[in-house]
Amino acid sequence: MCTTKELEESIFKFWESEEIPDSTSELTEDELRCESHFSQHTFRGSDGRFVVKLPLKNHPSVLPDTKGITYERFKTIERRFIQNPDLKNQYVSFMREYEALGHMTKFSGSELISPQYFIPHHCVLRPDSSTSKLRVVFDASVHKLSGSSLNDIMFNGPKVQDELFSILLRFRMHKYVLKTDLEKMYRQIWVNKDDRNLQLIMWRENPTEPLNYYQLNTVTYGTRAAPYLATRCLTKLADEYQGNYLYGATSLKRDFYVDDGLIGADTITEALLIQQQLITILDKAGMKLKKWCGNNPKLLHGIAPEDQEVNLNFDSKKTQFTKTLGLSWLPKSDSFRIKVNIREHSHTTKRSMSSDLAYIYDPFGLIGPILVTGKILLQGAWQLKLDWDDDLPSEIRKQ
Repeated sequence: MCTTKELEESIFKFWESEEIPDSTSELTEDELRCESHFSQHTFRGSDGRFVVKLPLKNHPSVLPDTKGITYERFKTIERRFIQNPDLKNQYVSFMREYEALGHMTKFSGSELISPQYFIPHHCVLRPDSSTSKLRVVFDASVHKLSGSSLNDIMFNGPKVQDELFSILLRFRMHKYVLKTDLEKMYRQIWVNKDDRNLQLIMWRENPTEPLNYYQLNTVTYGTRAAPYLATRCLTKLADEYQGNYLYGATSLKRDFYVDDGLIGADTITEALLIQQQLITILDKAGMKLKKWCGNNPKLLHGIAPEDQEVNLNFDSKKTQFTKTLGLSWLPKSDSFRIKVNIREHSHTTKRSMSSDLAYIYDPFGLIGPILVTGKILLQGAWQLKLDWDDDLPSEIRKQ
C-alpha cells in the first residue's frame, strides 16, 4: 500500500500531466552533442546491421564497481525461481534464445578489462502479449552512493520520430491500413565491441552451477540511450534508401513510433507497395517486420501466417482486436477501443477514486471529456481535506 506522501506526490503528477507541454523543436546542447556522436561513430557491419557506440557524456572510468550489487540482485532473482518454477522456465528460455542469437556472449573472469560495468536484470510479465509473455529487462541505473550509474553518464538523445498523436491521426485518414511491429528492434543493432565491457551481466540456470559472466552485444533495453539509438538508426536507414524506395522510406520516417508501425494509403495497390518497400529496406539492415494486421484481407495475402498477429476471418462476425500504441484496435471495423475495468469497492474514498482513475489508460486523451468529470470530483474530495480512507460524502458518492 502506498504511503500518504507517495499518494500526494502521485496526485501532484496527476494534475501536472494536464499542463500543455513545451512544443519547442530546437535541440539542446546535449542533444546536439549526441547527434554529432551518432554521426561520427555509427556504421553498417558486413551483415548490413548498424553498429553504434554508446553516447557517453563522461569517460566510463568514473563508473563504480557494481559487481557486488549485481550479484545480490541476481540472488534475489534465484530465490524467486525457487518459489515460482514456471517463471524460472520462461526466464531460462528467454536467456537461452538471447545467447543462441549471439545477442550475449559468455566470457571468463580473466577476460574482464577496465572500465567495466555490471548490469542487474529482472523480468517484466506481459500476459496480453501475442508473442513472448516474459521479457528480461536490464537496470543500467544501478550505482553506489558514491558513484554514477551507466545511465547517469549517457545522453538521452533527441526525439527523432513524429509525435504519437500525429501518427495516430494519419492512420485514421487512410482507407486501407496496416499495423506492424519491428521484431526485437533494439537487439538488431550491434553495440561497438569497445563498449561491450559496459554491458556485463551475471547468469546461470541453476544455483548449483558456477556463476557465469556475459557481455551484451546489442543495444540493451534499460539503457538510457536505447530508444534514441534504435529510432535514429531507422531514420538513417530511411535517408539512405529514400532514392530507391521513396514510399517505404517515407513511411519509415513518418509512420513508426519506436517499433510500432501504423501505415496506410487510399488504394490497396499503394498500401501493398509501401508494405513491400518497408520489408525490403529493413531487411537490408537485418530487421524484420512481424505482427502484421490490416483492415482488408488483400493486404495480408503475401504475409506468412506466423508473421501475422491474429488469424483474421473477415467473413466471421467474431470481434478480434490487437494492441497498438496503448490502444485496442479492431482491424475488421477499423476502430479503436479503450478497455476499462470497473472494480467494486466496499467503501468509496479518495484512495479508491484515485485508484480507479489511475487504472484508465488513455495515452492520447481521447476520452478526456469523460475522465475530466472524475477528476473534478476528485478535486472536490481533496478540497474537503478528507483523509485517504474516509468515506466520501453521499453527494460525491452519488455523482
